[in-house]
Amino acid sequence: MSLRLTCPTPSPDLINLAAEADHRIANHLTVIKGIVWTQANALRRRREPLSGAEAGAILDGLGAKVEAISLLHRHLAHAEIGGKRSLGDYLRELLDGIGDALAEGDVVEFEFAGDSDCALDPRKTATIGLIVCELVTNAMKHAHPSGVGGQLRVRCRAEASLAIEVEDDGVGLPEAFDAEAARGLGFRTMHAMAAQIGATLEFHSGGLGLTAVLRVPLATQA
Repeated sequence: MSLRLTCPTPSPDLINLAAEADHRIANHLTVIKGIVWTQANALRRRREPLSGAEAGAILDGLGAKVEAISLLHRHLAHAEIGGKRSLGDYLRELLDGIGDALAEGDVVEFEFAGDSDCALDPRKTATIGLIVCELVTNAMKHAHPSGVGGQLRVRCRAEASLAIEVEDDGVGLPEAFDAEAARGLGFRTMHAMAAQIGATLEFHSGGLGLTAVLRVPLATQA
């Protein structure tokens, strides 16, 4: 007795979907490569050696960015087979993942508030996720230098623009610090990524805490 197995020919839609997924993955890996190279070049110019804690923080940050891209592709795969995902859903899971990976004990308490109108656009969401990663990891490192407990809130809402806010209740920015003119690697990288998607990044520091607001014009989300 002979047995013949016949594999069905993939439909053109399925082939196109796989090609689009490969294209997205390649683009996102290129973004991660650029971030790693930028960080490496900055470290080469550094005169002082890194402490173990500093090296660990850099690797933790890079790991969080890789997880942001991985999580995004899982969301996109779910949406493409008939599901539906919002940017709020993505950011909520991303925040949970960062908290599990980076938080030490109960030092930072996370809170998320997502608007159901925050649409998920794969052309912009990867960059949004990477910027949120940078903002959250920065807040976890610098908001409470004394190590006391604190809160970190992430909000997503759709108004005249799509607004993503990252707010902490820590020490805020130093007096007379200009976030727009800051030359630090993190600030320059975030502003460059925001410009790539036609977005703006604002920082508001008061008597208690720092709020970063990423505004993405809705026209670029359509």
